[in-house]
Amino acid sequence: MYKKSLFFAVFVGFVCLVACGKKDEELKNFQSLAHKFYSNDGSLSREEIDSLKNSFKADSVDAFIDTLHKILTDMGLSIDKKILENPPSEQLRHFTLVVERSQSMEGYVNGATEFQTTLYGLISDLENEFSGEQRVCLIGRTMECKGKDASLERYTRILTADSLKISEKGKKKSVDGSDLNAVLDTVLTIVNDSTMIALVSDFIFAPENFRCLDEKTKQGQDLKKRQEQDLDNLMAQQEIGIKSVFAKKLEKFNHLSVLVLQFYSNFNGDYFDKNDCKKKINQARPYYIWLIGSDLQIAKLLKNQKLEQLKNYKNKAFFSAANSVKIPIEIGYPAIEGNFSSSELRNAIISNAKPSKNGVFSFSVYVDFSKILENYSKFLNFLDSDNYKINNADYQLEILPVEPAHEFIFIEKATHKLNINTNQKQEFLADAEIKISLHNYLPEWVALSSSKDDSAVIDSTTFGLNYLLGGVYSAFVSKGNNLANFDFTIKRVRK
Repeated sequence: MYKKSLFFAVFVGFVCLVACGKKDEELKNFQSLAHKFYSNDGSLSREEIDSLKNSFKADSVDAFIDTLHKILTDMGLSIDKKILENPPSEQLRHFTLVVERSQSMEGYVNGATEFQTTLYGLISDLENEFSGEQRVCLIGRTMECKGKDASLERYTRILTADSLKISEKGKKKSVDGSDLNAVLDTVLTIVNDSTMIALVSDFIFAPENFRCLDEKTKQGQDLKKRQEQDLDNLMAQQEIGIKSVFAKKLEKFNHLSVLVLQFYSNFNGDYFDKNDCKKKINQARPYYIWLIGSDLQIAKLLKNQKLEQLKNYKNKAFFSAANSVKIPIEIGYPAIEGNFSSSELRNAIISNAKPSKNGVFSFSVYVDFSKILENYSKFLNFLDSDNYKINNADYQLEILPVEPAHEFIFIEKATHKLNINTNQKQEFLADAEIKISLHNYLPEWVALSSSKDDSAVIDSTTFGLNYLLGGVYSAFVSKGNNLANFDFTIKRVRK
């Protein structure tokens, strides 16, 4: 009887060992696959989560989500459980091209223009990416869609000066100017996990109720002066309005992304300045294509190098509410100036730190930005210290490329080196929890491409552009514009 009991106990132990070992291996494979999927583009799609479900048998959906969330948290990633419960699809299914319908757009489609060539190229590049409904809409005070379930190239051929007008009593009449806040509010209602839109416009701010005045009269001079005084407030209100429109969408769709592309085209037609004065011009003018969709949709398009090869492409800006990525770091040893112990560097702790004889403490931190370089390297300068925030005013940063021959102990590789030093002489250092984050600020080209006075039409600028894109930027900042973060501890020498 004793032998049977012993045999049974050994057998159960063996079965448990095999089962537990198999479970551990299954969990290890699950962790590896989750890391691989997330590393691809900094997010998890519905299709990827379905694959993870098949690779790991949890007791319930909640248990699976809890396990996945813990793995991602342990990887240093901050991700909302709600996104894991209802993840976006990576498929680009439905696509809507929306062109602003207003008098200010007619000059772009007067004859065969580069504007039309670029749109044909855009459609040609994107048409094969979408498996579902494709259509073109014209939008002013209302939106009119010209077709669906057909070739988008066919519908882009409606983009002529006549198509941007409406018939009234048998005559052609230009559509009144469109309200950009209302336009954006309308098109954002279309955007969801399966539908992306491309909004095409000159994005010129048109102050409401401004009139072209006769400056030869005293009344005209006074009214113009009043309009000039009102302009700054109106542009600030426009920025707030744009922020509100995007903030409202982000509340309901928290994985929204916007890719703004700037192009140039010959423009032959009427230009309306800030005072609504009409000028006939025939010159190059900027215009913009905004691609608006989910993080996964836009991330997929960012990998498409063809967008930058479209005719007369100039610049781009990217806005995303994607989760901040926890960056692997390694603290360089020894110090550049001063001294510290290497005993706790594995845990990102600089211990027994003290400044040099001249009161300076300086050291290097190596960071690996690989996870975000692909999406951001073309319009974010990773070497610009202005793109970083440090929570301690006693320290300042200098960002450098990593020397190719440098070897690492605690991380596999690094893309950048941050030299960190005290910004004033100190006899003793204070203990500190240092937190550093990388932010996606408005690119410099936005300010350079914006004007506050378009009385004289300049080829390279768009009236009020920085207020418009500033509103978009502010909406995303309110949701967190922190792309990456890392932290470490400094412990001073104890006497």
